[in-house]
Amino acid sequence: MKTLPTLPFLIAFATFAFVVGCNPDNEEQTQKDVAKTAQGAVDKTKDAADNGLKSLQKTTAQVSETAKVKSALGSSDVDTSNSSVETIGKTVYMFGSVPTQAMKDKADKIAKAIADTGYTVEDNLKVEAAK
Repeated sequence: MKTLPTLPFLIAFATFAFVVGCNPDNEEQTQKDVAKTAQGAVDKTKDAADNGLKSLQKTTAQVSETAKVKSALGSSDVDTSNSSVETIGKTVYMFGSVPTQAMKDKADKIAKAIADTGYTVEDNLKVEAAK
C-alpha cells in the first residue's frame, strides 16, 4: 500500500528544489534578502517587547502612586468609605464623597503632600453628609 508524503516533507522538498534550482548568481541575493527579512522581524519583536515593558513600568508606577495616596488617606481621620483614588498618566484623581468640607480639604492636602514629584492631584470629591 502506497502512502502519500506528508505536508512537511512536501514543503521541505519544494524548498530544497527551489534553492537547488536557483541561479547561483541569485542565490547570494536570496540569502541576503532572507537575512534582511529575518533581521527586520527580530527588530520589530524587540521594539514590541520594549514598548510592552515601558507600558508595564508605567502601569506599575501608577498603581504604586494610587496605593500611596490611598494608604495616606486611610491612615488619617478622613472618612474615605465613599471615595476612591485612581492614577491615570501623571494625574492622581480623587472621586466620590466625604462627609464634611474639612475632610475634603484635608484629603486634598494629604494627597498633594504625598504625591511624587511630577504628579498632579485632581480633587473631584464632593461634600455629602453621611446617609
